[in-house]
Amino acid sequence: MLRCLPAALALCATQMISATPAFADVLEPANVDARAKVLVHLDVEALAKTRLFRLLREDPDLGIEGALADFSDETGLDLIADVRAVTVYLNDVEGHWVALLRTSESVDAALDVLAERPGYEKSVVEGKTVHALREGGTDWYGYLYRSEVGSERLFVITEDVGALLGAVRVIDGEAQSLDEAGHTALAATPKTGSVLYVSADRGLSELGDFEATAEVSRLVTGVRFDCGETDGMLFAGLRLDTATEKDAQDIHEVVQGGLALASLISGRTEETAVVGELISALDVDQEKTAVSFAFRYPSQALYDGFVNLKALEGR
Repeated sequence: MLRCLPAALALCATQMISATPAFADVLEPANVDARAKVLVHLDVEALAKTRLFRLLREDPDLGIEGALADFSDETGLDLIADVRAVTVYLNDVEGHWVALLRTSESVDAALDVLAERPGYEKSVVEGKTVHALREGGTDWYGYLYRSEVGSERLFVITEDVGALLGAVRVIDGEAQSLDEAGHTALAATPKTGSVLYVSADRGLSELGDFEATAEVSRLVTGVRFDCGETDGMLFAGLRLDTATEKDAQDIHEVVQGGLALASLISGRTEETAVVGELISALDVDQEKTAVSFAFRYPSQALYDGFVNLKALEGR
């Protein structure tokens, strides 16, 4: 679904309804279905303010400016100026991803352009004005909230009209949300300066292409990841939950062994020396049934290391 978000960003609009949802850039558990099992929150405004993103954006070899221009051409929106935050969650019961995008009034004009596409269609379902986009064999359905004051907009976008209506009922307070369910683990508050927050109440083998017999993926029952930047320092934290303390201990030992081996190898060449510096900035701890990883590194130094690696590879 995430690969198709540019085409879906501008696909929905409707009149203001009675309940006004939260428009904060921070993660809003009140807008997320209580049945969610995987949650991803990207704070675009926080990303744009980081030193690391500014440095990467100015690097012509990465093509970030070109990608941003392509996004604007596709949607009619400036990703950095108009899209402020994105929350994506997986409804485990229906098996559909739902995207909540906090954006601006610029999307109104983008919607007018979208309405001219052959694959665009507007209909009323259960009293809600639903806008659909059908392109490339994929259907997308959307609904738009407008704030009572100001230019804020909140999109709800998904690939199934039933999932869309279910997500709208949560935001309207007609169905249970994460905070009402007391689901504090999944909807934990991201740290100050957080850009990306990921939380999942399931094992690694269910989240990606991991071997079912792989030691770490087999033992993990939940994942929490948070990264961002404060005062020019990049930070990242990862927590792996397990069923027992023995499982956590086993993961801790596997990771420590891998880091020790990587440290030995890192001093052999200039390229691997950069990896060694990053490893030294990583702390790994075990606390009961969880293994935690904490990383802090100056953003400027990280970018400089990246540039040096490119130079070494080009020699």
